[in-house]
Amino acid sequence: MSRSWHRVDDEILSVLQDVVAIESINPDLPGGKDGELRMMEYISGFFANIGIPYETHEILPARHNIIATLDGEDPNRVLLFECHMDTVSVDIMTIPPFTPDIRNGLLYGRGACDTKAGGVAMMMAMKRLKEEGFTPPCTIKYAGVVDEEHLFRGASHLASIIGAEAVVVSEPTELEIVRTHKGLARFRIIVKGTAAHSSKPHLGINAITKMARLICAIEDEIVPIYNTNTHPLVGSPTLNIGVISGGAQINFVPDQCVIEIDRRTIPGENPIETIEIFQQILSREQDSDPDLDVILEEPFLLDEAM
Repeated sequence: MSRSWHRVDDEILSVLQDVVAIESINPDLPGGKDGELRMMEYISGFFANIGIPYETHEILPARHNIIATLDGEDPNRVLLFECHMDTVSVDIMTIPPFTPDIRNGLLYGRGACDTKAGGVAMMMAMKRLKEEGFTPPCTIKYAGVVDEEHLFRGASHLASIIGAEAVVVSEPTELEIVRTHKGLARFRIIVKGTAAHSSKPHLGINAITKMARLICAIEDEIVPIYNTNTHPLVGSPTLNIGVISGGAQINFVPDQCVIEIDRRTIPGENPIETIEIFQQILSREQDSDPDLDVILEEPFLLDEAM
């Protein structure tokens, strides 16, 4: 592996540097290409070198979960270590994303915290047990899964094939025990307009300006309602309009605008029911504006709070 960074002597940190240097952006996110392929190859080599057997499961084309097994005294009891191998995009990072430098005791790079550090800690714990010849009282399994940053398809498959007495998930929590977490509903709203030349905008219907009014209505009306509903551990529900796209070029009246909304739910909320208030606002706005053509698509991801 060619590199432009200095490898430290500490074995655990040097392995972390290796995996942070691997680009594993989820292919469904900006900049993603090969996904978790090189991570899976690195991790499989790691376990092969220390004599811990592993298996892979193809979840999506060329995207595999990897499961390594350290047998324990009781094979019917399993402690599962779980982490995900994919990362989010690097588009807005201000440092080199795959140069794992250590400064002031901290290692920097995409995925260092979420969740490559936790995954490496799990791998190294199993390596130490293997090297010391220690047989744990229960079987320990390590699972590196794909697609956590998009649709959770790796974790969903893992849950369907493995039962465990306990699971340690490597999401960063500052070593605090997490007893609950938010769920979500992710969906798109699409406004259709009519294209025209910008010299005669009155001949068209501008989908972007129509969407802008909807965004203001959503944030002005829905967010205050969320702030009145608070869970003692995870706080209030939230919404984030994380993606907006529309228009073809500057001198065209845009005939379409799309937003993607991430609506985080708290325990007690049904994710699909949280969409209703959005539809109510869209329907009301349509009633008052005959030129507004808007569709709220079915959610592409739903997940219950726990």
